[in-house]
Amino acid sequence: MADVRRYAEGTEVAPEKSRSEIESLLRSLSGPEETARRKRWVESEERRRWRAQLLLIKAKLEMIATGETTVEREFLADMVLPDGGTVSTRIAASLAETYSTGMSVPLLGAGGAHD
Repeated sequence: MADVRRYAEGTEVAPEKSRSEIESLLRSLSGPEETARRKRWVESEERRRWRAQLLLIKAKLEMIATGETTVEREFLADMVLPDGGTVSTRIAASLAETYSTGMSVPLLGAGGAHD
């Protein structure tokens, strides 16, 4: 089998020079116009996501108002617990364990008043 040299094997170029070239290359690819374009995209995406969130909340509230669902069903996962966590983050690990082992585990603690 022939010896195959890897790219830049045995190079004498200092790491600082390579790093400087990389930084220069990246700066040239993201000049002022690219930075402005990226900023506009981020701002546009933020506006879009807030509108989508409003649409979701309005739809949930409409379904609650007509009696087709409940506040608890629509918002329970996002309720903030006294420790600052949410219901969904608290039970996620327990659900994963339940599915992986096939055995039920307490979702929000053992049921005591001080869990």
